[in-house]
Amino acid sequence: MIAYSNRSNRVGSGKLIMVRSDGAQPEVTLLDGLWSVRVGEAAELSARSGREVERAEI
Repeated sequence: MIAYSNRSNRVGSGKLIMVRSDGAQPEVTLLDGLWSVRVGEAAELSARSGREVERAEI
């Protein structure tokens, strides 16, 4: 299970906490998640603009 903790009202002050009883490492890293978001952003930009999107744009 993954829990998101944000004890203050400031944006970006939350902490991602992995809760596992066995202490195992997650199968997907935060970097994997970041790239997934970037690919989604590139797909959306490409669909809106009708052109290929370079990696440097995202």
